[in-house]
Amino acid sequence: MVHQRLFYFCENFSREMRTVSNMFIFNLALADLLFLAGVPIVVIQTITSEWIFGQAMCKAFISGNGINQFASAIFMGVLSLDRYLAVCYAIKSTKWRTPRFALILSIASWLAVTIEMVPLLKFAKLIRIYEDGSENSRCSCMLIWSDDLESTINDSDIINEITFSKRIFTTYSFSLSYMLPLVAIWYFYANIIARLWRLCTLSNNNLNKFQVTLMGLAIVISYTLCWMPFWIVTWSIELEANWVVSPLLVPLSYGAYALQYINSAVNPFLYVFLTDTFRQKLVRWRSKKRKCEIARQPSETTHMLPMAHAASPNAKFNANFRESIRRFIEEPSMKTDYFI
Repeated sequence: MVHQRLFYFCENFSREMRTVSNMFIFNLALADLLFLAGVPIVVIQTITSEWIFGQAMCKAFISGNGINQFASAIFMGVLSLDRYLAVCYAIKSTKWRTPRFALILSIASWLAVTIEMVPLLKFAKLIRIYEDGSENSRCSCMLIWSDDLESTINDSDIINEITFSKRIFTTYSFSLSYMLPLVAIWYFYANIIARLWRLCTLSNNNLNKFQVTLMGLAIVISYTLCWMPFWIVTWSIELEANWVVSPLLVPLSYGAYALQYINSAVNPFLYVFLTDTFRQKLVRWRSKKRKCEIARQPSETTHMLPMAHAASPNAKFNANFRESIRRFIEEPSMKTDYFI
């Protein structure tokens, strides 16, 4: 997974791949990669049942997780908006769909996400939890919405104030990192699919309609289902639902967190590896790599020459097979013919 993302990182900075959509895809891949970087820490914490990485790492882990979670959701929404403009407003959007504007929007999004997650950096703390009726304890990294834990325990007014602050934070986190991107993704991709079905009906291109519909549905359903359990568990705890005191809470919480990481892992396949431009460049890269190996060892690899050349017809067939839909989605300048 890491080497696939790093390869796309390199591809994204080549001159011919430096497009508006690819800039947003790069930022989405970066956010997902940073989010997945916390998996080893989660695994170790799960195995040891305590936090062993210290206070500084606790703050970095919780705030970093929040930032990357927000960023991933925001760039998914921004990317859906970009594709919506490219399809439904191909001519009008050319003024705004420029690499420079995409760069400015990307920087602004990262800054906004970082500012929104400042409370996590402040209130992420290490606390020692003692087991009932025992002197055994374990260290845990969690959010404590108070600067003074002892006064929090003894003062009901402070407890109420902290509960209110935590609920406010949960509400705006839920709104900005789930509901807003969710509505945007469903709305924009629904319009994209409807638009392409109308256009493709004129040309009777059922294959392209099916491909675009399948990709759009995969994106919106994946995001919806992978993040919904996390927020159901979060709000159940926040609202003190009856079931949160049952033994089901722990396995359901782990399952909800696992789905977040699964969504970050499948994003590159949905946004990158299903697009023809990237697949064609991947085929060319493998072909060049094979040719370099043949050039270095001609006596040993002569029998591989037909295989190396075989990639070219496949790539050409694949390109011709899907060229119309790729140009329609990724190259606004090619869409003017559809509107004349």
